[in-house]
Amino acid sequence: MPEIHLTLVGTVIAFSFIIVVASLLHWMLNPSKNVKMTLAAVGQEWTGTGAIVVPVRGSNLSEKVLELAAGIAQREQRHLLLLYVVEIPMALPPDVELPEERERGEEILVHLEGAAQKLGVQVEGQLVKARTAGAAIVRAALDHQARMIIVSSREQPRPDVSFGRTVEHIYRYAPCDVMVYRPGVQPAK
Repeated sequence: MPEIHLTLVGTVIAFSFIIVVASLLHWMLNPSKNVKMTLAAVGQEWTGTGAIVVPVRGSNLSEKVLELAAGIAQREQRHLLLLYVVEIPMALPPDVELPEERERGEEILVHLEGAAQKLGVQVEGQLVKARTAGAAIVRAALDHQARMIIVSSREQPRPDVSFGRTVEHIYRYAPCDVMVYRPGVQPAK
């Protein structure tokens, strides 16, 4: 029978290898909650039975998007969720209060809710605080099981950029259909 020589270094290496392999197997067989949620979402078709989410900023473009969304909402017999996002700069704490921005958002929501009601659509306004508007809009779509997000692109598009970062984020992560409204470019005279 061959002799087996055990050394301290060899024993430590062997046990380390066993621990690494066991940890890897445990990680593979017990995925995290985020992985499970992602796999569940990929495995099923999004049903989107809820509202049409319309992010608003208070520009003339917001009213045009509202008219477009109201027409679709009437055809599909859905209600609108008007969403005003107060973006919190990274330099400030996440729970900071921005009273002027909040007041502006509330005024815009009241005005657009009234306009939507005149168009004969059920509407709900919601003001949220977030670090980025795109993430807040996607989160609202998930929370409300949105059927669609209708968002406006920048009023004066730059030739070197397709969409802004908010629209790009919505396109990438939205759980539902996304419609982007961009006004036509006026030809030079």
